[in-house]
Amino acid sequence: MKISIASTLALATSASAFVASPATDRSASTQLFERKPFITGNWKLNPSTKQEAITLAQNIVSSVTDASPADVALFVPFPFIETVQTICGDKISVGAEMVTPEMQGAFTGGVSPVMLKSCGVQWALAGHSERR
Repeated sequence: MKISIASTLALATSASAFVASPATDRSASTQLFERKPFITGNWKLNPSTKQEAITLAQNIVSSVTDASPADVALFVPFPFIETVQTICGDKISVGAEMVTPEMQGAFTGGVSPVMLKSCGVQWALAGHSERR
């Protein structure tokens, strides 16, 4: 792919739009400044049992309040998703730790975006280094 000098200069000068200038008003005038930070936790292959997942989710939910400075999401193992969703309610988002790019077919163990969405899951992690 050939890139011309003009397109390189255009990219270089347009990048300045992302750099804050000292004179910029930092009031909440854009969605970027209005949005709360988003903090997530990926449980990986933990906990070992459903009861441990319930206890962990309850402890996390009890520590998040309306005054918490960030939105929180938990990415939990597939067997615990619906249980943790029930515990978290609207207070904390619950996502899947993995999603298969295929929508259907002979992919043993795969979980598609359609399957997750049907369970109320709106978030999924993708691109784990240990799975590449």
